[in-house]
Amino acid sequence: MLFSGIAVVRGMDYASTRNMQARGRQEILIPDDVVNNSAGFASLEAAATLTSVGIYYIFHRTGHHNLERWLSIGHIGVTAFGDVRNYCLKTARPR
Repeated sequence: MLFSGIAVVRGMDYASTRNMQARGRQEILIPDDVVNNSAGFASLEAAATLTSVGIYYIFHRTGHHNLERWLSIGHIGVTAFGDVRNYCLKTARPR
């Protein structure tokens, strides 16, 4: 369930960033060359998802189940917060 949650919020991150850009806002964390390239940005989101799941799988295999759960929950929470923030930003008005 936690792995699915990570995939869902990463997909929402892609959609919320695209929505934010369509409304005239700028991404501040990722370079424009990556964000403006649809395939590149989708690949970045997929790589982030797979990296997280891989790290949590290693924690699971080594018996660190609490660490696995709490980091997954933290990742979901932080990413969901960013998604909501992207949708809540006001549309930039051209001057």
